[in-house]
Amino acid sequence: MDSKAAGKNNRIYPGIQSFAWNSDASQVAICPTTNEIWIFQTQGSPDITKWTKIAVLKEHFNVITALDWHPKTHLLLSASADRGVIVWKQEGQDFTP
Repeated sequence: MDSKAAGKNNRIYPGIQSFAWNSDASQVAICPTTNEIWIFQTQGSPDITKWTKIAVLKEHFNVITALDWHPKTHLLLSASADRGVIVWKQEGQDFTP
């Protein structure tokens, strides 16, 4: 994880607006109070210093306000303050709107 994302107190900086786990908790999507979505591979650990950032999604124009990861289709849904909604499809470590 990069130094801007994790501090020595096992926290994500500058904070988060929203987050969502995938169905088996092997990945988590986090919105760091911006228009970005950070996708982390968790390695099954609750310790965020062991997570690996695998993608940064940047299609929204405004701050992301909500995330949800569908448990069966594995589609990630994101919504932002500008009322935009994006459905993300994952193929490997790539996410496409």
